[in-house]
Amino acid sequence: MKIVKKNIFLIYSVLISIVGLFVVPLRSIYDGKVVYYKYGPIWTLMNNKMSINRQTLYYVLDVPRLVITLIVITICAFSLYLYMNDKERIM
Repeated sequence: MKIVKKNIFLIYSVLISIVGLFVVPLRSIYDGKVVYYKYGPIWTLMNNKMSINRQTLYYVLDVPRLVITLIVITICAFSLYLYMNDKERIM
């Protein structure tokens, strides 16, 4: 069972890394209004300004959605860990 717990932690670490680097929630703001939401890599924020018809389109990190996503992943991993812990006690 120790191997299963280590694998759960490894999968959790990989998921958090992927979400933190490649699947970051972004808001696209054009003319002061949110145009759309999208998920993209974190380096999209480095060169986030684009000029279209003398108005600026830029991307902003959507922190509340990022925090909620990380909390959901953490709760899922923790519940799976607790399930494996109970399963070990029963056996």
